[in-house]
Amino acid sequence: MNTKRLQGLTLVELLISMAIMGIVLIAITTFFGSTSDGAVQVNTRAELQQDVLNVEQLLASRIREAWYVYTPDRGAFPLGTGTLRTNPLTGNGNWALDTVSGSAVNGGHLLALILPPENRSAGCTGSVTEGCYRFFAYYPVQRSVWVAGNVSNSANNPGAGPDDANTWVLAEFRANYPAGLPSNLPPQPLPGAGRPMPSNVPGAANYNYVPAVTVPGLAPPNTGAVNLLADNLAPMTADQPMFTFLQEPTVNNVHPAINLQEVVIRMAATQRVRGRAVRLPGADQFYELRAFPENLGRR
Repeated sequence: MNTKRLQGLTLVELLISMAIMGIVLIAITTFFGSTSDGAVQVNTRAELQQDVLNVEQLLASRIREAWYVYTPDRGAFPLGTGTLRTNPLTGNGNWALDTVSGSAVNGGHLLALILPPENRSAGCTGSVTEGCYRFFAYYPVQRSVWVAGNVSNSANNPGAGPDDANTWVLAEFRANYPAGLPSNLPPQPLPGAGRPMPSNVPGAANYNYVPAVTVPGLAPPNTGAVNLLADNLAPMTADQPMFTFLQEPTVNNVHPAINLQEVVIRMAATQRVRGRAVRLPGADQFYELRAFPENLGRR
């Protein structure tokens, strides 16, 4: 009777099989790992883009609602002391509206404006604030400074990141002005109005406004709250202002304190994800939105 001997794999065959299986597993792991990294990158890019666009829309709505927007001709703006009001380019609380770090750029990294009262007939004393004029300022802070200054404030602390020293956040400072804020800013002549104008028309030669121009002071109210508005912003340089102010030419005889016609908002987002830097919309590029103040100097 013939019998067949059952034989197993030899050691060499077993080692070859294990090597082949290892190669297959490495290929599968690499494929799914790269797929996962790609998915994370796509999600991060989508979130960063949406966050920047949302905050630019918010700023544009503030500009359109503003009773007054501080113009570059007002000069340096002392936002106050404290690390959460520190200019990341100068290291102090002084912000320039007309230049950034010494450059001749008609703009800067600070947007300061005043919104009208929510209810003009209401009061502005004590707990009644609906009748108060509202001061808002928007400016960047180095992310590492912001995180360190909000250790005990979880609502304002986004948590440390891998590249905080090279990333900015956008802060929102808000406060109510006390009662008695000057409210006699004259109506600004509409763009395209005939020039020169008769002397009895607001905006005529020598700025003969009736009533006379009285603009808010540069120093904001001493009290106020600073909150986080946007995270993971790409730092900007002296030649790349976050806010650019376009004003009507002085030859048109419009007072420089109320001649603002347009604000250009410019931002970019950045974040390090799994060791790779993601920057939107691209290297040396920015998301740009133009906003037109509808109520500047009008009653």
